[in-house]
Amino acid sequence: MGYLVESYNVYRDPAALLMSLLSSNSIDVVFDVGANEGQFAGGLRRNGYRGRIVSFEPVAQAYEKLAANAQGDGSWQTVKCALGSFDGKGVINVASSTASSSLLNMLPRHVESAPGSKYLRQEQISVRKVDSVIDTYLTKGERLYLKVDTQGFEKHVIEGAESSLEKIWGIQLEMSLMPLYEGETLIGDLVDMLSGKNYGLLSLEPIWRDPVTQELLQVDGIFYKKGSSLP
Repeated sequence: MGYLVESYNVYRDPAALLMSLLSSNSIDVVFDVGANEGQFAGGLRRNGYRGRIVSFEPVAQAYEKLAANAQGDGSWQTVKCALGSFDGKGVINVASSTASSSLLNMLPRHVESAPGSKYLRQEQISVRKVDSVIDTYLTKGERLYLKVDTQGFEKHVIEGAESSLEKIWGIQLEMSLMPLYEGETLIGDLVDMLSGKNYGLLSLEPIWRDPVTQELLQVDGIFYKKGSSLP
């Protein structure tokens, strides 16, 4: 009949695993970096997370939808900026699918696997470091979970959070297995980078395959602070 039925295992359920990690480490605030229209934050709410969410999104079109989706939720704030390794201005390439927009140039491999993601225009945006904004949204003693989905710009976000790592109890990164954006850091180097900062890899979830070749192109990785509580 086309169905597979098997016993439930929380470690095979990425959403349940994430919720367990947030709960076991008493996470107070989630930074949703590269929020697009609020899909990740909406998923957190549907799965039972009731803490504060701060969603960062620089693209005007996506931000309008994000702000509308956050309306009525007093614990969900939206901020129209990108996060990176510096404080200043930047230029983002806006894709036809705004979720693929990036401060980096898109490589042909990306367009080949997702023809609907071509760049349409550019926008000037504000860029801030996590270190520069954390005290605005996090009070003393609160614990932070950092989710980063920035289309190849993930390493820059982590570099801008160097002074904040003691407050960050979990990190979620979108990671590429092959270059999709010019100059992006691939999964192996990102795992090594976070390992050197005292974070261990808890989970990997496939999120994008080439529809023709079925090659796995991107995954979401969940990292935990070593010494923290595991699910």
